Amino acid sequence: MEFAGKGVRINAVGLGYVETPHMNKSPAEVRENMANTPR
Repeated sequence: MEFAGKGVRINAVGLGYVETPHMNKSPAEVRENMANTPR
């Protein structure tokens, strides 16, 4: 609500990974963590 008076709106903020070719080049440990992150 802090920025509502300035016309700023946020519907949701969701943390997580986005699969991209760049992310697929990550080390195996990182890819494993990505695979275990709930979607």
